[in-house]
Amino acid sequence: MSVALAIALKDLRQRLRDRSALVLGFIAPVAVAALISVAFGSAGSFHANVAVVDLDGGPVAAGFTTFIKGPDLAKLLTVEPVTSDADARARVAKGDLSAAFVIPKGFSAAVTSGHSRPITVLASVDSAIAEQVARSLAESFTAQIEAVQLSVESAVGAGAPHPRPDSSQPRPRLCGSPSRR
Repeated sequence: MSVALAIALKDLRQRLRDRSALVLGFIAPVAVAALISVAFGSAGSFHANVAVVDLDGGPVAAGFTTFIKGPDLAKLLTVEPVTSDADARARVAKGDLSAAFVIPKGFSAAVTSGHSRPITVLASVDSAIAEQVARSLAESFTAQIEAVQLSVESAVGAGAPHPRPDSSQPRPRLCGSPSRR
């Protein structure tokens, strides 16, 4: 038997005889995990009532509304339609809504012309987590739009045909889709 193995076995026997090793190695971590579980057990059940105010009415704004109402966010958000910015502000201030997204007029036109307009997020002071979630969703959507715009600009700059062909030019046919001319 090697000397290192003999020393390791001696130390292991000493640790097993010492009850403090059992407490520090097993009982204490389990107790701390149980306390944390009790303290933060309800933190996994976050849900927010939000509204989308679509002042634009364009296709990109509709895409954002579809994104927010999508099945991936259904457990996290309940989305209510609100027709005006003032109504959304009043409902957020009253506490009926945790947050509201206001899509500005001209949002779709700005995006399709290569520019960007921010989505305004209204949030209740009592719903800090809902505010952070709403801001994150709005920022990720606009960041994705900007990434697509940058990709298109890079491709056009490298010599690819512009993505908006003239009506006189045939549209490229996508694999599996019928040709529309």
